[in-house]
Amino acid sequence: MVANWGNFSTFLTAGATALHHRNNEFEQGYNATIPSVTLGGGYHISNNLEAGLAFNYSNSKADNNTGGGFNVNSYSPLMYINYQPFDNAFASLALGYTRQNQTNNRLAVAGRSGFTGHVTSGVTTGNFNANQYNLNFLSGYDHPIENITIGPRLGVDVRQWEMNRYNESNNTGLELSYNSQYQTSIQSTLGLAASSAHSFKYGVLVPQLSASWVHEYANDARTIHSHFVQATVNPQYCGCDKSLPAKVAAGFFFQTENPAQNWAVINLGASFVMQRGVQVFANLLTVQGNRNFESYGGNLGVRVGW
Repeated sequence: MVANWGNFSTFLTAGATALHHRNNEFEQGYNATIPSVTLGGGYHISNNLEAGLAFNYSNSKADNNTGGGFNVNSYSPLMYINYQPFDNAFASLALGYTRQNQTNNRLAVAGRSGFTGHVTSGVTTGNFNANQYNLNFLSGYDHPIENITIGPRLGVDVRQWEMNRYNESNNTGLELSYNSQYQTSIQSTLGLAASSAHSFKYGVLVPQLSASWVHEYANDARTIHSHFVQATVNPQYCGCDKSLPAKVAAGFFFQTENPAQNWAVINLGASFVMQRGVQVFANLLTVQGNRNFESYGGNLGVRVGW
């Protein structure tokens, strides 16, 4: 929902995404549901320049195919600028920060199976926080042809994700301690958008369609370092010289999956502009062609002018 007061505007959007991650040799598959809501406001500095602030909250809840799962609460304040350098052209810049509070439940299994084997298993829990810094730029040009508007889109998305070390908890004896991690992603977006306007008795219907090709430049497979929590020996409990640092046994190394380098994003939507500045809109969005995952999402809203 959006409301306008002269040069000021406020907006509220809500939606959800269903994500399916495919199983591979490095990471197990999972299905996630991600609802989100965004609230913000902007100010028109001039006819062709707008600046604003927004806040987004999302929750990612997933179940792994082989047991366990994760839950992530994300809090994202951001600042944006929209600029129209000339007729039918636009450029948008958004700078944001995301704080993630995540809980992982991992099904841990150790030992040998069989008639004489012994298997130790259980669910471990890990709680940690992560920080993500975002820069998003999108530009485009809309060329009108009668009641149809069509034009190219070009964008850049930069993300830096950082996580401190953390320990899993529970009493299985298989809990792990993970070293800190970081991840850098630089993506380009090249696409085409089209819309058309159709007048009816009670308003104007504007269906919209856009398709973009996304290419990843920086993100690559990572190696995660870890060791058993109980493998850490504290000198004060072993009778050793307490001036010595804690000793840590040899750890484990996990390689993450190789991120996809190319995929497509398709967005289908429509808005209906009625009398007295009332606008109803809906959008459906899907990610296709990514070798690791696919997603389907959408949002619904109402715009009211004042």
